Amino acid sequence: MLNIENINKNNFFEKAVLVVGILYLYFISRRGGDTRYIFSLILMGITLIQSFKTGFEKYFFYKKEIIFSVIYLFFICFSFYFAGEKNDKLNDFLNMTVYTIIFMCICLNFKIKDKYYKYFIPLVMLFSLESIFRGLKEIYKNYEILSWYRIGGGNYTTVYAGELSLYVLIGVIAFLYYKEIYKKLLCLMYIGVNIFLIVFAQSRAAMFGIPLALIVLFFILDRKKGIISFILILFLGVFLFKAFPESKPIKRLSTLTSIEKIKGTTRMPIYILGIKDGKENILKGVGFYKYKNERFYVKETGERPPHYHNIFIETFATQGIFALISYVVFLSIIFIRLIKNYFLEDERDRKYIKLLGIAIFIFGIVYGLGEPVFYLRKMNQLIFTIITMAFIVDKTYSGKENE
Repeated sequence: MLNIENINKNNFFEKAVLVVGILYLYFISRRGGDTRYIFSLILMGITLIQSFKTGFEKYFFYKKEIIFSVIYLFFICFSFYFAGEKNDKLNDFLNMTVYTIIFMCICLNFKIKDKYYKYFIPLVMLFSLESIFRGLKEIYKNYEILSWYRIGGGNYTTVYAGELSLYVLIGVIAFLYYKEIYKKLLCLMYIGVNIFLIVFAQSRAAMFGIPLALIVLFFILDRKKGIISFILILFLGVFLFKAFPESKPIKRLSTLTSIEKIKGTTRMPIYILGIKDGKENILKGVGFYKYKNERFYVKETGERPPHYHNIFIETFATQGIFALISYVVFLSIIFIRLIKNYFLEDERDRKYIKLLGIAIFIFGIVYGLGEPVFYLRKMNQLIFTIITMAFIVDKTYSGKENE
């Protein structure tokens, strides 16, 4: 006999979770503010409540990922503990730990029904429109100086370009997923506008990372598609370099076309200094996010950067060799699991969300070679949100038992 009271309670809880999830995605798309952190904590709390009611089976299934996450978290906490002045770095620390990695680990056991997760990608696209509009508005306001001006969407250029790149990849996955022509056209417009903005942001990491992520993406989908995409992207790249050699974005991107040119970039002395600092402080590093305010001087370029412009060098120099090793292992474990889950999945909707997780992960690593993405709070949180979503949508829970 059905218990009407329990059904009503379950429906209320389900709707409350849905509202919290939508609000979380909305606030994570905003430029600033701490509201997204509140909803992040609420989602973690909901997951724990669900887990006590339905079991902790997925925590055991993902035990390897959780264990290596905890090891990496230990070294981050160790570095932060000895960081000296902590107040100015607390938000960065929380974003690198609580709102990303811990969020992922706790939400691995989150239960979401099939009828809901298919709205994840369109919601992220919808909520990204405000950010896109900021970039278009900035181009309009600075139209006369675009020959040298780099847009930042109300933020730092590198932060904004990284965010736009995530939207491009989301748009590509949506284009591949949807079958209706009008939806594909909307996705193409969405992709085109974001690429247009990235060109005026002139981010080398974005212009290099997106094609690389797409090539890997298509290789995963199908080997022939991967080869075709590689040839097309290579042909397009050669065409753009030949047709627009004096274009500022092309000139910036050309610095990454050979080893010798890379060695001649302003980033190389920073990388060398970071490796040197890491070797001299090999166990503990120089300190968690050491140069956020206390900027160091690079005599070769005359710059005073706030960090070492590379996720691996930054980790090595500021947190030490053990933190670097645990970080590399942590990333490797996550990537291997994403790949395994994708190929084990047989349901189309879930498969494309898992594919998005792989694409976003790859881009995050590539972008991290030029910018420490774990300091880019909004971008880092969005990356881990998408990766978490790729983990939790699977056939172990379809929600049919509660229909």
